[in-house]
Amino acid sequence: MSGSSTQSAPSGQALLLFSFGPVQPFIAAARKTADLWAGSALLSHLARQALQPVCEACGEGAVIFPALDGSTDAADTDVSFPNRFVARVPEAEAEALAHQADQAVHEALQQQVDAALDRVGISEADGVPYEMAQRQADRFLETYWSILPPRDGASHARRYQRLEQQLGARKALRDFRPLDEPGYRCDLIPDLAALVPRHEARPGAVRAFWSEKAEGQPKSRLRDGEELSAVALAKRYYPEAPSGAASAETEAFPSTSSLAT
Repeated sequence: MSGSSTQSAPSGQALLLFSFGPVQPFIAAARKTADLWAGSALLSHLARQALQPVCEACGEGAVIFPALDGSTDAADTDVSFPNRFVARVPEAEAEALAHQADQAVHEALQQQVDAALDRVGISEADGVPYEMAQRQADRFLETYWSILPPRDGASHARRYQRLEQQLGARKALRDFRPLDEPGYRCDLIPDLAALVPRHEARPGAVRAFWSEKAEGQPKSRLRDGEELSAVALAKRYYPEAPSGAASAETEAFPSTSSLAT
């Protein structure tokens, strides 16, 4: 879902504040320490992609927050990005750039979901689980933006304050789009349904479906007995994606039990 808040004013340089989520619930949805890292890293990757339309159209110098200094390079995986950005953009292009950022962040999540589905052997030919995955990828993210046109004599601090107020007001207008997620709960993100082989599948059939998917998979990705949603799969398999930059170091997360002893 997405939403915007815009005020009209003469042409010039407008301020664009773009934000997406959920953040804390997505990161906190974890069964092991590696899940915490993967959630944060995946959100940073999505934020990087959301910035690309503005950087390509206006240059990195247009971005006020976060400070970039060339860090939007996709090969630089050591830089973390927040789930929001503020940029100074041409007023006539502000709305279009916000929509492009919205499209970019959704497409980035879709790519991660598709990559994870491929790893566990779920394709369009499978029907129900693939359709569920596409629906979850399309509906999971919430995006919001606020655009503030130039104001003569207004200080930057005052303009930024107004920008934040507009965004807060827009978020307060909740979008109540029905989210049809019946059936078995995802073990990692309970708000989402676990993918199932067919509609109204019995518990035994669902367990057999996921046991088959877990065969041959690293236990760090999918264990026998786990039943996950498409977004949870994208989170689990993100370290294996090119943008995830998995390595022996990022794989070797201590278990929660070892931290507690």
